[in-house]
Amino acid sequence: MSSCVYYYDSPDDKEYFSTSVEVQSDAFFWGWVAGFGGDVIIAGPDSVREAYREYLQKQLELYNSEAK
Repeated sequence: MSSCVYYYDSPDDKEYFSTSVEVQSDAFFWGWVAGFGGDVIIAGPDSVREAYREYLQKQLELYNSEAK
């Protein structure tokens, strides 16, 4: 059985929450974040945000190039 813990920045706002977790920033993590369809924002650190941006750019390049 799994459980979730939600930390709400504002007790009056139950639509959004934030949390801090330690992760290994790699392709598995990027895929997990992407699986939320834009509903997750990596707030920091900047190096992780930049690495994710680079990952997404590479994915876009795959789909923006003409089929071979």
